[in-house]
Amino acid sequence: MNSNLRFLFFIGISVLILVAFGYWFPSSPPLPSTPSSVAPVTVNSRHSSVLTSNHALWKHTNPWVRPSNWKSVHLQSVTIQTNEYTAIFTNQGALLKSFQLKKYFNQNNRHPVQLVGQLLHHPLPFEIQYAGLTHINHKNFQILSSSCVLKAQHPTTQLIFQYTDRLGTEIQKIYHFQWNSYLIGLSVKIIQKGPVRIPASSLKIQWADTLGPMEYTGTNARTETQCRVLTLTDTNTLSTQSEKNHKGLILVDSPIRWAALADQFFTAILIPKLGEETTVQIIRRIPALRSPTQKHPTPRVKKGWYAPQPVLIFPCNSLSQGERLSRSVHVFLGPQDYFLLKSYHLQMQRIVNLGIFGFIGIYMLYVLRWFDLLVHNWGLAIILLALLVKLILWWPTHSSYRNMYETQRKLREIQPKIDSLKKKYPNDRQKQNQEMMVLYQQAGINPLGGCLPLIAQMPVFFALYATLENCIELRGASLLWIPDLTLKDPYGILPILMGLSMIVQQKISGQAMASSISSQQKFMMWIFPIFLTLISFQWPSGLLLYWVVANLLSIVQQRMANKPISKKEVKNEK
Repeated sequence: MNSNLRFLFFIGISVLILVAFGYWFPSSPPLPSTPSSVAPVTVNSRHSSVLTSNHALWKHTNPWVRPSNWKSVHLQSVTIQTNEYTAIFTNQGALLKSFQLKKYFNQNNRHPVQLVGQLLHHPLPFEIQYAGLTHINHKNFQILSSSCVLKAQHPTTQLIFQYTDRLGTEIQKIYHFQWNSYLIGLSVKIIQKGPVRIPASSLKIQWADTLGPMEYTGTNARTETQCRVLTLTDTNTLSTQSEKNHKGLILVDSPIRWAALADQFFTAILIPKLGEETTVQIIRRIPALRSPTQKHPTPRVKKGWYAPQPVLIFPCNSLSQGERLSRSVHVFLGPQDYFLLKSYHLQMQRIVNLGIFGFIGIYMLYVLRWFDLLVHNWGLAIILLALLVKLILWWPTHSSYRNMYETQRKLREIQPKIDSLKKKYPNDRQKQNQEMMVLYQQAGINPLGGCLPLIAQMPVFFALYATLENCIELRGASLLWIPDLTLKDPYGILPILMGLSMIVQQKISGQAMASSISSQQKFMMWIFPIFLTLISFQWPSGLLLYWVVANLLSIVQQRMANKPISKKEVKNEK
């Protein structure tokens, strides 16, 4: 049978099947339409929340009659582009379904960073809840605007969504956009055109529980993938809520300045209108996600743990026919740029995690930024910062080296007396320690004398660590073979250099005390750099770069400090 016959045979069989199907399974006649029939609502499985409704009060009320020109609305999308981002809205609920930053890129696929998640059962930004608007986040709104590309010559636009339910309640969601800004404005307007009175209730505007898909980077540099919610009240009280191993609900009473969802580098900040009576509700009802790994690069549910989600609550009066209400909010959706957030004068820069010594880290950030403006490279800026910090701490460190040497010299002098104490009180450790403290006082030895200058420098190192780890400016910044200073060294060069520099530094620092330290102490002096090197292969390159430069400068300083010590030793021997 050739191909033409096969084709005719296939057509004939298809026709017979259609005829037989129509004979055995006749279609049901259409149901007569009545004014009181209401189409059932199908809830999208992507959403897990059930909105508050008081339709029970309106069960026996005659429905409001829509205008004759009202038409059903199909699912549509609309796009807004600026120089900072590309935002895509869906008319199903008038929600934000995609928000890509043009200046930041995902490490896995090099696509623009996406700040809206696409996972099932997770809410989308700008979902609302209001009495009477049942399943409003699943309804298809009419779009009264169109896609738009903002330019410097056309710097602003707005996007209008509108929906009217069967009872005459009209809702408008109006979004405002601006060129060269990460701020998005939202105005929610509710107009009661039907005869039914809506009781007093609250309007809730909520954000999602994630800031887009998490990257797998193969490094400990980006460990803060879990989101946290921060709130700031008018009394300047900042509170933080992170993932918990239980569901929960927390209320932060008004007045508040803002509520934010933040991860390591990006944030969504909900800013109510100044003077608006607003409460923040932080809910945990959706399972948190595990950070991607090499074995499991796609997100997985973190069983038993729940992610926080911010919700703004606006109290609203009842609405009768012809009455309306309006509530507004601005949302900053973008990078945790300390200086950009500070420019809004709302203390939003406090979202940037600079650690417990942030009051020091902020000055480091200022200096780092100034060096970048000078040399136009963040890697070189880190090297200059390491040099500056070493110069500032030069004298305390130098004093520490001298004190350590003097302490070791005096310990060698009283070592015979210490040995005799151990023989005199072999089984009484407490008595040994008491007598040794007397010997220390007589010899003028302060056991912590050499350590105190180093301990005083620890806040500086902790501040630098937090600053370099959470500095958005370093994300994507490159230097020589390093493509991203917030990620690990792809070739492991910096960890090896750090380990070698630590070993050299330990060897030089041990020259002045080599005769007095025990074999166990010598072993620790060698094993510690090796251990630190092994675990540092997953550290951010920016931090390792700073550490290597600081070690090299310390080696130079120690050699300078050892010169007078060596001369003094030679003179004493003569």
